[in-house]
Amino acid sequence: MPQPELMKAAKDIQLDPRTKIYLLLLINIVIFSTNPSGCQLIAKGALAAVPFALLCSTGMWRQGFIYAVLYVAGQLAEIYLTAYAAGAWGLLMRFTTQMLSRFVPIVIMAYYLVRTMEVSAFIAAMERMHVSRKIIIPFAVLFRFFPTIAEESCAINDAMRMRGIGFRGSPLAVLEYRLVPLMMSIVGIGNELSAAAVTRGLRITGERTNIYKIGFGVLDAVFGLWATTAAILFFIL
Repeated sequence: MPQPELMKAAKDIQLDPRTKIYLLLLINIVIFSTNPSGCQLIAKGALAAVPFALLCSTGMWRQGFIYAVLYVAGQLAEIYLTAYAAGAWGLLMRFTTQMLSRFVPIVIMAYYLVRTMEVSAFIAAMERMHVSRKIIIPFAVLFRFFPTIAEESCAINDAMRMRGIGFRGSPLAVLEYRLVPLMMSIVGIGNELSAAAVTRGLRITGERTNIYKIGFGVLDAVFGLWATTAAILFFIL
């Protein structure tokens, strides 16, 4: 679950859930397109800077700095180093740079979306778009699933660390006492979240009321125009 101070910062910037989803889809489309060169690199960099700006706007400066370093390092290595690398070493370097320059922006944008989007706001936005409940309910459960699993994993790691079970002692014990409890927790948490979704009335076919005010604002226009312009320039240059 998002931390209270982070949720307060997310509410302060008032970015619509539909804008966040649009930015994530746009970044996926552009980042996984052809290998950019020349002016396309500038357009791609402008689009990749969107997650950095969003992280900084919500106070996640450390995550934003790490993301910027990883992306810039991967992009520079892809441009200047992979051309001179051959053999197995070159293949490994190209794979690493592709992971950094292509997957990192997508993962960071998804991380921002999960950390700052409340499930009720997501449901309200999807219902405003008249999306089917068959799509809304699985994604609503998914948004609560990953943060809950992260908290459960941290709790298991802390408990095992207190008992002296770690990689330095016995790697097999780590698999037995950390991975197995986590897998069992995943099954239980999935069932509990599904039951919670049904209990909250997500299967009701009638019109639902919602306390969230869904609507586009100035920041939605700024980030939407920023990303759209960068994507258009990427494809036409």
